[in-house]
Order: sequence, then C-alpha cells, then structure tokens
Amino acid sequence: MARNIDNCSCFIVGKDATTTGKVLVGHNEDDSSCVTQLHKVPRMTHKEGDVITFDDGPRVIPEVPETYAYCWSEVRGPGGATFADGFANEFGVIVVTNSCVASKESEDDPQPKGIGDGLRRLIAERAKTAREGVQVAADLLAKYGYRSARAYTIADKDEAWVFMATTGRNYVAQRVGDDQIFYVPNWYNVRKVDFSDTEHMNFYWSDTLVEYPLKHSWYKPAVEGDYSDFDFSEAYITEGSFGPSNILRSDLAWSTITGEDPEKYRRTFSIKAPKKYSPDDLKALLRMHYTGWEEDLKSDPRMSPHRFGICRDTTVESLVVEFNEVTELTCLWKTTLRPCTNPYVPFYLGMTKVPD
Repeated sequence: MARNIDNCSCFIVGKDATTTGKVLVGHNEDDSSCVTQLHKVPRMTHKEGDVITFDDGPRVIPEVPETYAYCWSEVRGPGGATFADGFANEFGVIVVTNSCVASKESEDDPQPKGIGDGLRRLIAERAKTAREGVQVAADLLAKYGYRSARAYTIADKDEAWVFMATTGRNYVAQRVGDDQIFYVPNWYNVRKVDFSDTEHMNFYWSDTLVEYPLKHSWYKPAVEGDYSDFDFSEAYITEGSFGPSNILRSDLAWSTITGEDPEKYRRTFSIKAPKKYSPDDLKALLRMHYTGWEEDLKSDPRMSPHRFGICRDTTVESLVVEFNEVTELTCLWKTTLRPCTNPYVPFYLGMTKVPD
C-alpha cells in the first residue's frame, strides 16, 4: 500500500563544502521488488557503421570508435526498470537519476521520444568529465528527443551538474556551486536560468527551452522579449509532482540541513552549505525517516517511518560517492536495500573483483 516508485533522493555537496576537498554525492535508488547487481564493463572498440539500440526507444544510434570502461549498478527484478541503473566510469564520472513524474507536453505539438534509459549508459561510455557528460546528454536529446522526465546527476571530483530532461528535446542543466549543498526528491527544482551564460560556466539549455512553453501559454514574460523571469520548474512541472512523498521528503532534508522551517526551501535548487560535509554526513542524511509517522499512525494503520522518509520502504540501494584524486581509489559506498539496516560497503573503482 505504501509503494510509490517515484521516491529517489539525491544530495550533492560542492568541493569547497566537503571535508575531502572533492565533490560528494549521495543517492537513494527506489524501486519495487528488485535487487541490484554490480557489473564491471571494460572498454570496447567499434567499427565504422556499428550502432546501438535500446529496448525502450526506437532510435538507432551510431557508436563511437571506443567506449570507456565503467561500473554498472544494475537494478534487476520483475518490478524493476533500467531507468533505475547507476554508472561510474573509469574517469570518475558518475551518473544517477531521479524521476520527475512528468513534464508538460502539448497533445497538439508532441515531442520526439527517441531515447530513454540508454542515455545514462551513453554518458558513462563517452564522457571523461562531468561537463562532457552534460554535453553528451544535450547532443543526444537535441538529435533524438527523450521519452521520460528526469533529473540526472552527472558528477566528477571537481564539478557536479544536475541535468533536467523533459519529454522531448528540451532540457536545462545547472552546476552545483562549489560552496553549495543540493537536494532533490522527485521534481524539477532548477528555477531561474542565466541565459547570459553563453560560456556555460553554470548553465546549459536547449534551443527551444523558452519557446515551447511560450507557444503553449505555460509561461508569459512580464516584459515581452525579456526572459529574465523565466522559471524552468514553473514552466514544465505538473501537479502530480506535489504529493506528500515529495513535499515531506523535501521538508525533512531542508529542515535537517538548515535547522529552519523547511517550507520556504521547497523546490530550492541549492543553498550555501552551513558546514563542511563528510561522507558519513551524507550517509546519515540518506538514512533519515519520516518523523511524523507516529502521529499519522493514529488515523492510518499503514503508516511507517519509511513511507515518506528519505530512507524508504522501496529503497533498493543507497550510494555515497567519495571521489579521490586517484580515480581508481574513488570509493562507491553502497548498501544493499535500506541504508538504515545495512552497512555501507566500499567498492573502489579500481577493484577487479569483489573480496570473499
């Protein structure tokens, strides 16, 4: 009764706000009736004319001459989906995602939907840095279109980007500041976009990002032709994003981080970190439970501390990425199932087998 697959959570801390001096990423993957299985995939070479296809999209995509090696956390099971998989490649680029329920799409003006779950794998196979990963994703969406609505975390030791894809060809990506902490449940939380950032220091965006909602009256600028008040989240988010699962997890995260009333932080992208965060701090955040469950239990016998927590009844894997200057020593701290009852086990990117 408590199942809701749109339950993933992600924290990102910029490198100047961590005890390691590197970016930190923490992510809970939520799905149903699944287990995760870790694979190590080597580099592969491809001949001219080789192509790749994925089972959830119609596009035939040309291969690149060589794809990079990566660790692949595969979510397996009858209730699982490849949209839940995570990747960390040989250059220390990691990719994890959060569903964003659905984005607005006009029935009279449908968008192309040529690629889906394969996007994350292609980023891992083709990017040496997080910034390159954003460019890979942007190029693929521009050419093929996207079939879901999702927030991609694409990070390396120095930079972390949040790439928010809508159904179709539109997207926006924002860099998490070096002194910032970011949290997202399952909704769009990129707000204002700096369209003057043509050097892409902090933003990337699709060519029709503003044009599409303008055309369908989802956005109207206060001054015609001036898009400085454009709010990506407001333009593309749907009402289905505002259930208690998202709101209560957002409130739990921001109240813990700030010690303040969390309501004003709902759909906040990031804030200046109030302290320097360690990997153990992110583990503690990912283990948090819904605090109002005992009161709600009086009227709802199904209520559980996992129901609206960050640690969920549906959590199949929790991950904290501790980057290292030596890529092979970058550590993927992973749990099997809920992090509140399982230890974080270290998996190093340079390892060649799992110890007995």
